[in-house]
Amino acid sequence: MIDRFYDGDESNNNPVKHDSLSPKANYMGGDLKGVITKLNEGYFDSLGINVLWISPVYDNPNKAYKEYPAPHRYYSGYHGYWPISSNTVDEHFGNINDVKKIVSIAHKKGIKVLLDFVSNHVHKEHPYFNEHRDWFGKLKLPDGRLNLRFWDEFRLTTWFEPYLP
Repeated sequence: MIDRFYDGDESNNNPVKHDSLSPKANYMGGDLKGVITKLNEGYFDSLGINVLWISPVYDNPNKAYKEYPAPHRYYSGYHGYWPISSNTVDEHFGNINDVKKIVSIAHKKGIKVLLDFVSNHVHKEHPYFNEHRDWFGKLKLPDGRLNLRFWDEFRLTTWFEPYLP
């Protein structure tokens, strides 16, 4: 999880401002330069790591969003799984050149890099969602309930249904 790993560039530390957003559910400063720093320091070598699996780098919204079910907590997109773009790196993490640098340094050290690819859902601010609503499911079930966390009843559609193309 990039944001929770290591802060290598304090200039991109810009947590979402919201009065009900817990610091634990907000950006904490970890970034791609932090991964680069630790690669260069030999941190992963010392652990015997041969593959890095990096959380999504996509641009995420810069607002807090309330979860639908109780207790209705607020979250930011620090985790990377709310893409609003399919080809832009989130400014909290760095830029595409940082991603390329990670891959280059890692490969020189014999370390493979997996970039977590969010192919199964997008955030409601993503152009796909706004331009192609017919691609997506609905949040409300026919009986009026919200299709959230009904793991047994709707195991293939629950929770992210509205944002799954």
